[in-house]
Amino acid sequence: MLRHTLLRASRNAGVGRFAQRVPFAGGFARRLVVGERVEDAVGVAVELAATGLLVTVDHVGDLDPRQGPATDPTTRYLDAIRLLAAAGLAGDDAPGVADVSVRFGVLEGRADAVADAVDGDAVDAVAGDTGAAEQAGDAGSPWSGVSPWEAENAGDGQDVVLARARTICDAAAAVGVTVTFEATDHADVDRMLTVVRELRPAIPSVGVTVQAHLRRSEADCRELAAARARVRLAPGTGVAPPALVYGSRLDVDRSYVRCLRSLMAGGGYPMVATHDPRLIDLAGALAAQWSRAGDSYEYQLPHGVQSGIRARLLDAGERVRVRVPYGTAWYGYLLRRTAERPASAASILRRRGR
Repeated sequence: MLRHTLLRASRNAGVGRFAQRVPFAGGFARRLVVGERVEDAVGVAVELAATGLLVTVDHVGDLDPRQGPATDPTTRYLDAIRLLAAAGLAGDDAPGVADVSVRFGVLEGRADAVADAVDGDAVDAVAGDTGAAEQAGDAGSPWSGVSPWEAENAGDGQDVVLARARTICDAAAAVGVTVTFEATDHADVDRMLTVVRELRPAIPSVGVTVQAHLRRSEADCRELAAARARVRLAPGTGVAPPALVYGSRLDVDRSYVRCLRSLMAGGGYPMVATHDPRLIDLAGALAAQWSRAGDSYEYQLPHGVQSGIRARLLDAGERVRVRVPYGTAWYGYLLRRTAERPASAASILRRRGR
């Protein structure tokens, strides 16, 4: 019940507007979301890289999509790429250190991509939670307005989205930063994979996120592994028709294991995005079983959690990438993380209060 309440609140515009009137919080919020500006994220990325960690910078969205983005949707990502390179986290001096996570729905200029940005490893699947979907689609919802920017770009098709994606990937490749795409919801997956297929012949390092809570993901992983792609495997989250997703944590975990086996057995580059110690240990065992070189896969952990696992993996010589989120929609990200691990959130708050 608490978890579903937090998830609904994370999508609620009224809660978001109230949160934005409060100065960016220290303590708990700062531990999970590093700040509102891309400069905040790059500063933290530099600190993490100095300890031997890899980073992926993740913009968690604007607050109210009715206001529309102030600029073309590629700008936020191009700014991140430029600043990462300027900070020395790209190119020959730092190969493979910096990555930028790109939400596919943002490239389409969709309001829901901003209001309901998905953190692929933050929350378990909420299968069958149609109430949230109905609430989001209510004509009286605060999110139901259409901004002038959206109206102007309402005709944006796959060609426009592909051009935007190519602009970002070309800029990143030019300075040695990788790009990893992720779907905003289940309906984006086919379009996202089509764009990634178009981009990879020229830029093989382009990556894609697969969410294990979707029933289709095992087949997607087999195809991507055969294509030798970079694949970020996350447990997944989001509201979707029950027929499309696994409904329990156990079933999502089992799907994750099947997907992971396909990726480790294939010729691509698996990115194991979970902080579940059992799945992390299994990934290591599968990498050994398939005699994978240490630079042929990596682990990805959220910022601010599981520092013990991070240290253990680094001590073992593993590649570990930390997801560094920033943006004005920190309140939604914060609530989704709290929904995932209420006990961990309480522990952080207790330590903050001492």
